[in-house]
Amino acid sequence: MGQDPDIRVARGGTFGLRLGVRCPVASPRTTRRIDRIRTDIPITRLLISYGYPIQDADREQQFPCDLHGDGLDSKPSARVYPVSGQWYCWACSRSRDAIQTVREKEGMDFLPAIEKLEKDYGLPPLPWEDSDHEEKPRNMVAEILDAPYVDPVRSRCEHIIHAITTERSVPMVRVLKLWEAFDRARVLEDGGNPEPMRALLDVLRRPRE
Repeated sequence: MGQDPDIRVARGGTFGLRLGVRCPVASPRTTRRIDRIRTDIPITRLLISYGYPIQDADREQQFPCDLHGDGLDSKPSARVYPVSGQWYCWACSRSRDAIQTVREKEGMDFLPAIEKLEKDYGLPPLPWEDSDHEEKPRNMVAEILDAPYVDPVRSRCEHIIHAITTERSVPMVRVLKLWEAFDRARVLEDGGNPEPMRALLDVLRRPRE
């Protein structure tokens, strides 16, 4: 779940422009956590932990990728680049860093993947800095509800709950229940039943109506 105070909703950003919505972006503290993972966790070590046949060495290596097709890669289509902390698969046509690798291998969202990496590799919590406590916009939920969305209902629900979490205008018990409802609705939607997610969006709209 994404109920981390490091996430805030803001305008702009390539991710937001690509979706045509206002999306969660990293706060200063989350950005530092991301940078630390890229610096302190060698991408080769992470790939080895998932069973990829490479060596823990500072050199480029080719290896098979199991994240496309049937998971069998008879001709190794991926290459790791230790200097940049990323790897690229030509069959997938995409690059991945440590966080994205964990997300896809474990089926995790962004923040849980960060937390797992920090825990697995013994990275202590980062100290809070003054910039981490900057005042958040108070109309984030309103902006999301009023935006001309083109993304699925699921994404809209997630963005609204992210905004509610960040604004801290709702008791945490209520926020956790919203995330639990979202997770249940997501499982049901993946199983072919979109109605619970639509019902959740109706619930999230009520304060505005």
